[in-house]
Amino acid sequence: MFNRTLGAQVRDGVLHVPPGQVLTCAGAGMSRGFAVIEPLLRHAERIGVEIRWSTPLAGLVRDGGRVTGAVTGAGVVPGAVVVATGGFQASPQLRLRHLGPDWASARLRGTRLATGDGITAAIQAGATPAGDWSRCHSAAVDLSMPSPGSSAAPPPFPLHAFWLGVLVNTGGERFGGRSVRHSTGT
Repeated sequence: MFNRTLGAQVRDGVLHVPPGQVLTCAGAGMSRGFAVIEPLLRHAERIGVEIRWSTPLAGLVRDGGRVTGAVTGAGVVPGAVVVATGGFQASPQLRLRHLGPDWASARLRGTRLATGDGITAAIQAGATPAGDWSRCHSAAVDLSMPSPGSSAAPPPFPLHAFWLGVLVNTGGERFGGRSVRHSTGT
C-alpha cells in the first residue's frame, strides 16, 4: 500500500512522485522488503526451484567454464546455481576494502547474513566484478538506537525523515549528502 497523500499519482499505470516528495510504504513486510520477493518465491516453488535458506555457501563447483554446483556445509549440491546471498554490508573487511576506512566500524542495522560470501565465491569461480563498489545505500539513524535482535526483526527505529536535517559526526563536522560550499565573501 502506498501513501499518496504527498502528491504521488498513478497516470497510465505508472506511479509519478513529484520532485522532493517522499513515498512511504505500509503493510505487512514492507519495512523489511520481503513483500517484494514473496511473488517470486511462490513462482520459484511452482516451477520446482529448491531454495536453501540459512545455508552458508563455501564455494562453487566448476566444470570447464560452467558452474555445476554449490559447496555448502552439508556437502555439494549439484545443478544450476543462483547466488542470491545479498551484499557485503555485514563484513567489516569488505566494507573497509570497497567503501573505505570510515565504513569498517559502521554499526550494522540490517541483516547479519550479508557477509559477501556469495560474491566472494562467485569471483573465485571466475565471475567478473562489475559496477561501482565504492558507494552504498545507507540510512542515517541515531547512534544510540539498538540493533535489530535478529535478521527477521523489524528495525527498532524509523528510517525516514533524515533528509530533513544535517548530518554531523561526533566532532560536529558535517558529512554525507551533498557538499555545501561556504563563500568567504572575498
